[in-house]
Amino acid sequence: MTEKALIPINPNGPPVNVQFYSNVSYGLSNLQFPVQIFQEQLSVTSGSGTVLATFGGDPNAVAVVENRYGNGKTLFIGTFLGLAVGSSPSIPDSLGAVKTIQGLVTWANVSVPVNITYQGQDMNSQVEVRLLKVSKKEIPAWDWLVIVINRSGVKANNFLLVLNGRTALSAWDVINNNMVPVQPIPGGIQMLVDLSVNAVAVYTLSGSNLL
Repeated sequence: MTEKALIPINPNGPPVNVQFYSNVSYGLSNLQFPVQIFQEQLSVTSGSGTVLATFGGDPNAVAVVENRYGNGKTLFIGTFLGLAVGSSPSIPDSLGAVKTIQGLVTWANVSVPVNITYQGQDMNSQVEVRLLKVSKKEIPAWDWLVIVINRSGVKANNFLLVLNGRTALSAWDVINNNMVPVQPIPGGIQMLVDLSVNAVAVYTLSGSNLL
């Protein structure tokens, strides 16, 4: 695969979507998400490359390429997928980008470190959670920073956040300046999160280790 050019996107021009083909696996079939910042001109140069998506449905405008080398594989996306998720305050407007990231998790065959529910309903595609490792040199008392963004349109005081594969002695709500109970469960820990619509919560974890 080669990259021919990096084309800036005109914010005042007509919107362009990345469109996955219908025969793509991993939950990516027919998904679309908006192009952000740039659109790369890509081309497949080897027999191991497979085009999974195009820009605007144009077969000559390659957007996503899967390539294999030996036992490994890579996926190249010719625009800013992460920004497509964060470009809208509400999940319905960025759902295609969210589902694309979930599909990439399946494609990569990795386990999801976070699971969030509300009254038993899966909210993973509607509430964004970011896990950041904290430098012990900068802040010795913290191990992880947990950022939760409610894009669901649901105001709730009992989102159940499960962190898989790790332990923690305590959690601290940075915004409200109070301790948050952490409950050990098989395979990880869980905690309740209070979030208004489009609100952000920030927590620190102390004494956190991988299981």
